Amino acid sequence: MANNNFIHDIVSPKGDSNIPEKRHTEAPKTMRETIVPREELSDSEEREFTNHNREIDTNPFLLRYARHTVTQDTDATDSVPVREPVNVPIYTAPTVTQKPEVPKFDARRVEPTKIKYKKVNSGGSGHGKGIWLFAFVCILALLYAVSFVFVRATVTVTPYSEPISIDDNFQAVKDSNSGLGFSVMAVDLSDSTEVVSSGSSSEDTKATGKVVLYNAYSATKQNLLIDTRLEASNGKIYMTDKAVTIPGYTKDGSTIIPGSVEVGVHATESGESFNTGPTDFKFVGFKTSPDKYEKFYARSKTNIEGGSTGLVYTITSEARNTAENELLSKLKERASNQMRAEVPDGYIMFDDAIFYDVNNSSNSLQSKETSIPISVSVKGTALIFSAESLVSAIGQKTTLSTHNDKKFSISNLSEFTFTLAGKDSIDPSKVDKIDFNLKGEGKANALVDEEEFAKSLINRKVKDVNTVLTNFPSILSAKVAMHPLWQRRFPESIDRIKIVLEQ
Repeated sequence: MANNNFIHDIVSPKGDSNIPEKRHTEAPKTMRETIVPREELSDSEEREFTNHNREIDTNPFLLRYARHTVTQDTDATDSVPVREPVNVPIYTAPTVTQKPEVPKFDARRVEPTKIKYKKVNSGGSGHGKGIWLFAFVCILALLYAVSFVFVRATVTVTPYSEPISIDDNFQAVKDSNSGLGFSVMAVDLSDSTEVVSSGSSSEDTKATGKVVLYNAYSATKQNLLIDTRLEASNGKIYMTDKAVTIPGYTKDGSTIIPGSVEVGVHATESGESFNTGPTDFKFVGFKTSPDKYEKFYARSKTNIEGGSTGLVYTITSEARNTAENELLSKLKERASNQMRAEVPDGYIMFDDAIFYDVNNSSNSLQSKETSIPISVSVKGTALIFSAESLVSAIGQKTTLSTHNDKKFSISNLSEFTFTLAGKDSIDPSKVDKIDFNLKGEGKANALVDEEEFAKSLINRKVKDVNTVLTNFPSILSAKVAMHPLWQRRFPESIDRIKIVLEQ
């Protein structure tokens, strides 16, 4: 009888008699070298013998081997003749220190249950596919319809351009409605500072000012001597600086127009108490004649000031001039920046077309204070030009004149050199005509009517853009970007068409 090791050798996939250790969890049992009658077998050996025979009965390889090794005699009663065992190498299992627990199985073979699933047809495969196809088409139609609601277009336009160079003379007329003209704009600014005194002196000064003398008494002129006394409404007495004659009054119907004359006055005493603002005066010499006292009078034309007593602080003329120049420089810069910021849209201003009127005549070299105040006022006036009319004038003297179907702009026109002829003799508030030279280089770009171009694209096919461009000679080329990408027609609203100029 063969042992189980022979079976493993036969069924090995590669014909290798050496079976890997992992194929065995338990050492196989071997057959006894001698045949023992079945009656002498123990219960365990009986079970082993039965199981072994069952394995042979069911295994075709073992059956084939058994036919060649054992001859069964059905008539024998005492023993079964056995052929000498074939010398087959016996596999010896390695020693296992701990035998793994083997689960107990029912000896009966249990066939796996095969479950068959029946496909349920709810209406036919064609019908289900049709529903899904219909849903897909509806979704596509919905997306397509929604895309029309949110469609928008961006058109990047490249205008026609041409390099420009100019060095020529021009003439402009103030507020001209045709041809090259200019306009005037102005700002008034002031600033002040203080200069610390460089010395002091002790002296008394009298307040001074100017007044106007009136004669409403008679049509006859009135002569007055120098130092004629005038009493102010504050009770202080002042005297005229020179002899004057007050003309007689005139009449306009029944209305009397007093005669008048201007004269300088000074206080009779030193001191700050005689400093005063605008006030009225009476003639001290006419107090004895009530009618003359009432109808001869005076009114201050300027403040009466400068009266002082005691210590007076002074500065040098150089210190005053330095302070005035610093203030003037700051005010000119402020005036220039402010006027540039206020230049109307479509106009341009050049540095050489700016004028400054400076007033610093009130600055004194002395004061009662240790710091002498210095103030400067500046009126800035600029001649500004319409950019369109100026470019048009430039075009008439360059190659731009050949493009009668286009209008141009020059982006860097403000950087051109502007030189005003006879600037020192020009009063900007009264000038009506000017001559100037303009020099510079740049690029002239054709003007594009963006709104009109956008209107021409409404509800047009994208492929028709080139046709539309034939009506806009100012446009050299255009690039279209549609959103969503699959749209091939421009929106029906101009608000959804964006025009971008590419210089």
